Amino acid sequence: MNNYLEHFKKICSIPHPSHHTSAIADYIVEVANSKGLDYYRDKYNNVIVYKGALNIKSMRRSSVILQSHIDMVPVFPEGVDASKTPVKLIVDNSMLRTNGTSLGADNGIGVAYMLSILEDDKMDLPPIEALFTADEEVGMIGAENLDASRLSSKYLINLDGDRENEIVVSCAGGEEVKIVAEFDSYVFAKSEGVKVSLEIFGLKGGHSGIDIDKGRANAIKSAIRILKHVSHAFDIMFISISSGALSNVIPSSCVISFLIKEEDLEGVRNLLKVRLKEMRKHFLDAEPQFNARINYVKNAKCKALQISSQYLLDQLDKMPCGPLEVDKDENVILSSNIGAVKANSNGLVFTVLVRSNDDDKRKNLIRKIDDDFNFEIKDSFEKTVVKLYSKSISSYPAWRRRETSFLRSLVMESYKSLNRKDMIIKSTHGGLECGVLGSKFNSSVDMVSIGPDIFAAHSADEHINIKSADNTYALLETVLKNWNLR
Repeated sequence: MNNYLEHFKKICSIPHPSHHTSAIADYIVEVANSKGLDYYRDKYNNVIVYKGALNIKSMRRSSVILQSHIDMVPVFPEGVDASKTPVKLIVDNSMLRTNGTSLGADNGIGVAYMLSILEDDKMDLPPIEALFTADEEVGMIGAENLDASRLSSKYLINLDGDRENEIVVSCAGGEEVKIVAEFDSYVFAKSEGVKVSLEIFGLKGGHSGIDIDKGRANAIKSAIRILKHVSHAFDIMFISISSGALSNVIPSSCVISFLIKEEDLEGVRNLLKVRLKEMRKHFLDAEPQFNARINYVKNAKCKALQISSQYLLDQLDKMPCGPLEVDKDENVILSSNIGAVKANSNGLVFTVLVRSNDDDKRKNLIRKIDDDFNFEIKDSFEKTVVKLYSKSISSYPAWRRRETSFLRSLVMESYKSLNRKDMIIKSTHGGLECGVLGSKFNSSVDMVSIGPDIFAAHSADEHINIKSADNTYALLETVLKNWNLR
């Protein structure tokens, strides 16, 4: 019984951004109760539903863990509360999409697959442990706190993939870092001048793992770089910068503000035009909708940094951002994304996500960030006026490829029987919970990741190919029907 699309529609109707997963966990429990299935739910909203085999022969087969995460990245219009607002799903002839918000196919479609499998009373299946994890998008909190003793299978199929013809066998680990600039109160004080507000918008944004190699502009990095050039030509006083919400999303817009002297207005105006023109040209192919607006307010009175902002901006521009290292096959193996920045009464807080398919490379880059952003800016009296430092918030390990995988062979054979072509074996630079779960199982569990074609995840243009979703569900059914692993 293929009912996954109806489940996905229901999932879209339930707000479920990260940190707000209780209602979607309730729905999973409701489905389990309706079929008389045992389940376990913890305080993090992780849910495990247990489904036994239909007959004695199938009961003798080894069990399998099916796994998806229940939270989504909420990309909604400004002012809209994603924790209270459903996704307005649009179903046309070939696509599942929305109108101006993220879709949540990452990973709602995998959740829908699992619920459909749990409801199926006719298909001959092996024993199933359906693992629904919470808050994957904000540091894999659910997986990190999972009681792995509740699971017994030696095999796990993660359904968080995003390409139908690919089987993922390893993934990057990640570490979220806060880079903080604290201002002394006496240098961040009320000033007067021309307030300039530069807004960069219209960028594609996207997933900081799978889209990091597409040459897209990072709105925060772009705004800082432009302002850095202005600070080298004119005496400016920094006011604020605001952009983004999550470290794993490439920010698509940013607003940065600063004060200038009125006599510098025309020069600043001309320089901004030149620098924006250069940046648009640089990103012409990757960002055809790159846009900006600039607002000037004369005789403005607001809090600003009373010292030259040039050195601060020079240092901030050194924050690593984008792909940093690739392997011989041009696959990104080390990257950094400046995902968000917020101004508070004490200064600025940047949220950065470092990813690597090699844990040692990730740790080395974190150490370099610690070294580069651990210094003070002093005034002429040697008083510290700006203090920069970094601190690690959370991390998760990489998932290393197994040399021999019986599960990988079974999935690839099943795919070839359906499509008469081979699956592509892939290592992703995105983060999957397989790394965290593997560490809990001491790498003893054989794991793969599959999924349908999902486009522009973590953006307002997120959409999914329905035919591909059907094909991936058919693959999952075929794998379970052909289950012969011990």
